[in-house]
Amino acid sequence: MCKNFTTALCMLLMLVFGSLSLSAQTNRGLSFDSLSSDYASAGANTYIVPSIGFNATVEFWVYVPVAQAGLHYFVSQGPTGNAFYIGYDGDHSNHLLMGDTWLDSDVQLPIGQWNHIALAIDGNAFQGYLYLNGRMVDSTDFNYFNGSSGTPTQLGTSTDNTTYFTGKLDQLRIWDTIRTTAEIKAGMYGTVLPSTPHLFAYYKMDETSGAIAANSTATTGVDLTLNGSPTHPVIPIQTSNNALTFDVTNNTQVDMISDSANLTTGTVEAWLKPGSLSNESAFLANRGPGGSHFTMTLDNSFGNNRIGIHNTADGVHYIDYPAGFTANKWYHVALVTAPAASGDTTALYVNGNYITNTPYGYDNAVLNQPLHIGGNGVDFSQQWNGSIDEVRIWKVPLTGPQIATNIGNSLTGNETNLLSVWSFDQGIPDGDNTGLKVAVDNAPLTNNGTLSNFSLLSASASNFSLHNIVLPVTITRFTVAKQGNSALLQWQTAQEENTKDFIIQRSANGIDYTDIGSTPAAGNSHGLLTYAFLDNDPVEGRNYYRLKERDLDLTPTYSEVKVLSFTRTGHLIWYSTGARSVEVLLQKGSTELYSISNAAGNVIQAGRLSAGKTTLSQLPAGIYFVKVINTIGDELSTKILIP
Repeated sequence: MCKNFTTALCMLLMLVFGSLSLSAQTNRGLSFDSLSSDYASAGANTYIVPSIGFNATVEFWVYVPVAQAGLHYFVSQGPTGNAFYIGYDGDHSNHLLMGDTWLDSDVQLPIGQWNHIALAIDGNAFQGYLYLNGRMVDSTDFNYFNGSSGTPTQLGTSTDNTTYFTGKLDQLRIWDTIRTTAEIKAGMYGTVLPSTPHLFAYYKMDETSGAIAANSTATTGVDLTLNGSPTHPVIPIQTSNNALTFDVTNNTQVDMISDSANLTTGTVEAWLKPGSLSNESAFLANRGPGGSHFTMTLDNSFGNNRIGIHNTADGVHYIDYPAGFTANKWYHVALVTAPAASGDTTALYVNGNYITNTPYGYDNAVLNQPLHIGGNGVDFSQQWNGSIDEVRIWKVPLTGPQIATNIGNSLTGNETNLLSVWSFDQGIPDGDNTGLKVAVDNAPLTNNGTLSNFSLLSASASNFSLHNIVLPVTITRFTVAKQGNSALLQWQTAQEENTKDFIIQRSANGIDYTDIGSTPAAGNSHGLLTYAFLDNDPVEGRNYYRLKERDLDLTPTYSEVKVLSFTRTGHLIWYSTGARSVEVLLQKGSTELYSISNAAGNVIQAGRLSAGKTTLSQLPAGIYFVKVINTIGDELSTKILIP
């Protein structure tokens, strides 16, 4: 996914990871009907899959709408009894079959959805490794013999042409090397360059009619001839900058095949676009019949904009977001939990900016619960209405700068300490994505999810939809410090998009804020920028400061709150330190301006106090007057008598 890269870098990354597909592109595949004896075949004595003794990987996409009784083959070649094939057994729970000595994988093929199948073959060790949707699901001894006889490479039928398969195929690639898990996942949804090293044969199947051309590779390439009446339908196997849109009325959610969130400490982040704010909605839940490790929700049911953390041990606890959430607007939300001596402390970041925290976190007594996106996974009482994108789980608490750095960036899935990442970057935006039910976890754990109750049709409210991230302002640093009797506010931004200005706000109680100044923002910036503001008139006691950033359309974003305490200066006193010598002291003073006048009103000494003090010595006997102007403008005075 290219969400925050320059065009050149984006294209480079797509070359590296094998994806050159664009959302506007029309992708086609092959559709077979067993009743018409449909299949595709290479020429006589043409065996595209390398013979045993060579390393190889065969991968493709397949869609079986309804399981059929008997054996059905997607790819086959060679002599009957010693053939290479990949298919499924409709009489044996739809288990995937591989030939020739690895007959039954004990892996069930999901019916009614698109599935990516890859078989990596170690020809020297006679081992086969089976992948389903980017996850290795089985391995065993594997052998077959091609020789120079038998049936050529075929799609959709057995080597003896007695059984046929009903369904769709796309993106057949044959490699003369053992592909790794990362390589298989990186190229699943996109196309690859025909010049990619070790790509032995490649069939995109993007033709609108006629034979299936072999895209030029290092080999000469062999076209496939169609038999029967296979068709060329538009299919959704492609990459795009997508999010996943959920429909609360149909109880849509994504359910994981395993748990990846047994966290005692860590970070959960996601892009959220609430469609409505009338109810409490779960965007991520680690919950099952045994209880709730955590359920993370957005709640506006009582007019308060807040994020909720639910767990079995502590119940429900909320973190307020003062700026409030707006329906149909994207927000990046991150929850960072680090165990403390007395429990967990969870911090909330919105759009990369720290907001506040709660002393609660996960329930570590409730582990190994199913993971769900877009619902709590139990009673459908907290279903998400809106869109979700880029859900990430880290096993360590990220810092503010780390969150800000990756907020709009694509991840490879192999980042240090990353447990899972679901990017939802497959399919045709708001198009017909029927059968595209797998949410691939791009991290090594490959904790794939299954889309439940999604229509996946263009006119529906539950489908893949385009999401090009426009980054908000990201404040990476905000500090408030005393400078004399003034408050110095400094902040730094790493990213600004359409920013208008920063309004500095102060409160004496942390609730009611007043604007005390403003400074123009950069508008658009992708580098570090530093701002400062000096409050020369802080109130006595606690001063609560926050920044209100406004976009060009005046949409506000609020920073975290910083607190600084000030105490007014006290009484002005003096005392003798010797013959004709006195010391003037301003209680709780510092470097305030002062002046000393004689009885005639003439100023005989002036300057600034040092640590609230100044000394007068060797003065003639008489009466003197001292005046001090404190930091809030009050004039203090006292009379001195020197005998």
